[in-house]
Amino acid sequence: MSEGTAPSVPRVLGGGVERADARPVGAPVVPSGRLARLPWRAVGLPWLVSRLLAGFGLCVLGARPFGTLDLDALVDWDTGWFQRIVSVGYGPSQLPTPWRVGAAWWTTWPFFPLHPFLARLVTVVGISDRAALVIVNNLAFLAALAGLHRLARRHLGAPGAAYAVWAMALFPGSVTSVMGYSGGLFAAGLVWAFVLVEERRHAWAGLAMAVATASRPNGFLFLVPLLLLVLVLAARRPDRRVAGVARAGALAAGPSLVFLAAWCAWCRHVTGDALVFLHAKDAWEEVTVGQFLHHPLSGNPTVHVFLAVIATVAVLWQARRLAWPWLVLVVLALLPSFVLGVTGLGRYAGEAFPVFVALALIVQRLPRWMRSAYFASSALGLLAFAVMVHRWRYVP
Repeated sequence: MSEGTAPSVPRVLGGGVERADARPVGAPVVPSGRLARLPWRAVGLPWLVSRLLAGFGLCVLGARPFGTLDLDALVDWDTGWFQRIVSVGYGPSQLPTPWRVGAAWWTTWPFFPLHPFLARLVTVVGISDRAALVIVNNLAFLAALAGLHRLARRHLGAPGAAYAVWAMALFPGSVTSVMGYSGGLFAAGLVWAFVLVEERRHAWAGLAMAVATASRPNGFLFLVPLLLLVLVLAARRPDRRVAGVARAGALAAGPSLVFLAAWCAWCRHVTGDALVFLHAKDAWEEVTVGQFLHHPLSGNPTVHVFLAVIATVAVLWQARRLAWPWLVLVVLALLPSFVLGVTGLGRYAGEAFPVFVALALIVQRLPRWMRSAYFASSALGLLAFAVMVHRWRYVP
């Protein structure tokens, strides 16, 4: 095939693709997808390169004074909240008066417990709490890339899977995946839940979804597209009985619902407010869409909106080739921020795996020089955003 010739692109249907060797949606996924046969170079190399780029931008180029090594950049911003949870837990965690916002206080309650819990387990071997948070997030992001590769390879083949993994690893909004944030756990749980539902391993999918739910306050929202996928796959198997579909849905959603109920009950017991993790967010100052439109070049929000626009355009462009439960997932990942506050949109886009399947569908049809230009510009964007996050105090 010549450099300028676009390869044929399959249509992703959430469980199979339209090509000669494709399995229909709902057919068993056989051993070719086992982790033992995963090409780790296709996952590990993008992961390593993105760690080096983002880390260099944060800790060297973003350091003050310039050119020094500032490892504290890896535990900046929200990592401090997780560190507080690791060291003292939740409870009455009001901060000094200067951090008070109106009648509300900034507290640890908006941050869910799985990430600090796992980090605390790591500290048992003598690692500091800050280092443990960084280690857990980086390893979880590696697991997220592995899940994306497994999913994309099933639908796009090996080249398309490689493009999807590189696109996610180098996406500028993924800068927090090298820091002590919880996004790696959320992204890993989410993509593996969808992988495992396609493989009809619903109990394992439920555990993976519980990882996402326990990592992010809005994680439970993604039960909606997950259960829709369960129904889509069931609809393609006319012999599937209603009881079997209900059981599959219960297995996929049950662990998340159990966790959420237990967490709300504990929050109510400690604070008197079962939804304190939502209400505590009132202390955070958000930039609404209206405020952004009044000052569209204001800096920090501009970066997040720009990255969200890239993600949205890619998904809309390839919407006919994507499974519609995946489209629902992207809407749930991005739309709430357009209503509640645009800061963080770039990060949320970087954790939504259908965005990178869509980008892979686009990129694999481009000539080689354009593919190279896209990934080079994405890498530079990751490096630049990392510098902005630490040196110029952009919220990641």
